[in-house]
Amino acid sequence: MLQKDGIYAMYLRKSRADVEAEARGQFETLAHHLQILTDLADKYEIHVQKIYKEIVSGDSIEGRPEVKKLLQEVSAGVYDGVLVTEVSRLARGRTKDQGIVAEAFRSTGTLIITPSKIYDPSDDADETFFDFELFMARQEYKYIKKRMQRGRELSFQNGNWIFPHVPIGYRKEGLRLVPGEYSDIIRSVMFAYRDGKRTFTETVVFLRAAIPSRKWATNTIRRMLTNPIYAGYLSRSTKIPNAKNLDTSGYIPANCEPLITLQDHVDIIARIAPSPRLKNGTELKNAFAGLVVCQKCGYKMIYNNDHGYPVLMHQSSMDVPRCRCSPISYPVAYKALTEKIIEDLPYMEQDADQKPDPEAIAALRAQLRRAETIKADLFEKLENGLYTASEFRERKILREQEIQGLKRALEGLEEQNKKVETTKVSTDDIKAILRNGSPQEVNSILKILIDRIEYSKPSRKDDPSFTIIYARS
Repeated sequence: MLQKDGIYAMYLRKSRADVEAEARGQFETLAHHLQILTDLADKYEIHVQKIYKEIVSGDSIEGRPEVKKLLQEVSAGVYDGVLVTEVSRLARGRTKDQGIVAEAFRSTGTLIITPSKIYDPSDDADETFFDFELFMARQEYKYIKKRMQRGRELSFQNGNWIFPHVPIGYRKEGLRLVPGEYSDIIRSVMFAYRDGKRTFTETVVFLRAAIPSRKWATNTIRRMLTNPIYAGYLSRSTKIPNAKNLDTSGYIPANCEPLITLQDHVDIIARIAPSPRLKNGTELKNAFAGLVVCQKCGYKMIYNNDHGYPVLMHQSSMDVPRCRCSPISYPVAYKALTEKIIEDLPYMEQDADQKPDPEAIAALRAQLRRAETIKADLFEKLENGLYTASEFRERKILREQEIQGLKRALEGLEEQNKKVETTKVSTDDIKAILRNGSPQEVNSILKILIDRIEYSKPSRKDDPSFTIIYARS
C-alpha cells in the first residue's frame, strides 16, 4: 500500500467549532493536528511534499480554496496519498461535495491516510467504509448545524445579540451590549433627527466628520436610526420600518443598555415617510406610484424618464437581487391599465352598498387607543422593573392579540367606508379622472380601489402581463 519513496500531501483545516474551542482555552488546532500528522508520517517513514492549510467551515468546497487546489492535484494523480486527521476534514457538508471528494481519490487510487486507518479507494471494502465515513460525517454536520441554529434561536429569544457585527456605539461584554466609544455621538444623532434638527443627508455629513473611520451613506443612516437595539429591543424583521409599517408588537427585550427610550424610537420612525416620497417643489409623474410590482420578486416598478421617453422599470439598487423583468413604455402601461380598470368598475360597486355605522367605527377606535395605551404601559413597567421578562411576554401576547383583532375589525369597516365614499363619485367621474386626471389624482383614486398590480415581462420579446389585485377582492 504505502510507498516510502512516494509523494504525499497533508491537509489541515480549522473549523469554526475549533476556533470556538480555542477561545475556551483548548489547544491550537492546526498546530496540534500538524504534530499528529507529522508523527504519523514519521511512523510510516514517508515524505510530505506539500501542506495545505485553511480556516473555514466544512459546509462547501466552493468556499475552501485550499481543498480545491488539493483535489485538482489529486485528480491529476500528483500524490500517492494524502494525510488528514479524519475523513470529515475533507468534506462533511453537502452530499454533492462529498461525491466530488470521493471521485477524486477513487479515480486516481490516491490513499487517504488517517491516524486510525489507511483508506485504499481501489479496495472495495475500503471504498465502502470511506463512503460510510463521509455519510456519517454529513449526518454529524447536519446535527451540529441544527443544534447551533437552535442555540442561536434560543439566545436570540433571550435577547442576546447573535450577529457578527456589533452596532456602532456599542461594545460587547459577554452576551451583553453596553455603550461604547461612539455612544454619545450616536445618541445625539438620534435626538437631532427626532427633533427635526437634521435630515438624513445632513446626518451623513455630520457623521463623516465626527466618525471618519466609518463609511456613511443615507441608507446606512436610515438603518441605524430605525434599529430598535438602540432602544433596548431586538426585531426579527429585516425590513426598514417607517411611519406606515412600524409594528413594535414583535420586539424582544434585548440584553442591552439602551441609548434612547422606546418612545424616542417610535418618534424617530414617525418622521420616516413610506416610499414613494416626492422632493420639495416636484409633482408626481407616475400615476401607479407604489402600486406596480414585479410578479416574480415583488419589488416595485419605478418611473424613469432619463432617456427622453418614460418607462416603468424594475427598481434597481444594491438591496434588489437580479431579476429578469424588462421595462415597459409608460404610456402603453397607462392605456392598458386604465382601460382594464374602467372595464371592471361596475363589478367593484357591487359589494359597497352599505356604509358602516360611524358610532361603531368610533367605538372601535376608542377601544384600540385604550389597548395600545395599556400595551405601552407594559413596556414602561418592564423598563422600571415592575414586571419580569416572562410576565411581560405573557401580558404582551394577550394585549397584542386584542390589538390585532381590533385593528382587523377597524380596517374592515374603514375600507368599506372608503369604498362607499368612492363609489358615491359617479362611474363617469372616475372614468374622467382615469382618462384625463393628473397623475396625483389618478394615484389617489387607484390607491383606494387597488391593492397592487403585478407585472411580468421576462424579456423584451415577451408580451407584458398585468394582474390587478383590487382592494378587498
